[in-house]
Amino acid sequence: MLNGIPVGIGGLSRLIRLDLHQNRISSIPSSIIGCHSLAEFYLGNNNISTIPVEIGELSRLGTLDLHSNQLKEYPVEACKLSLLVLNLSNNSLSGLPPEMGKASKFWYMIGLVIFIMET
Repeated sequence: MLNGIPVGIGGLSRLIRLDLHQNRISSIPSSIIGCHSLAEFYLGNNNISTIPVEIGELSRLGTLDLHSNQLKEYPVEACKLSLLVLNLSNNSLSGLPPEMGKASKFWYMIGLVIFIMET
């Protein structure tokens, strides 16, 4: 089991899919911004409590799976993403930023429907 994501991950600019679910990862390094080609990022079942604002710069990201972590908020910067799939289920989110409503349409949302309907 991994306890963290190496800071050097940003050097993998051609990385397309990263599946690190079911580990003990507690944070995502800001160097993730260097993964320009990243399209699928799976981090479910970890111990992540915050998402770095740099994640909003991953313009090719289409799938972001963060289910079953310790998230309390979703950063405004991440609302810039053109995600097709976003899984935030089984976290401690108290809500989502209003900017989420301006985000492109999702094909598949998990853990978001309730929050969007309440806004």
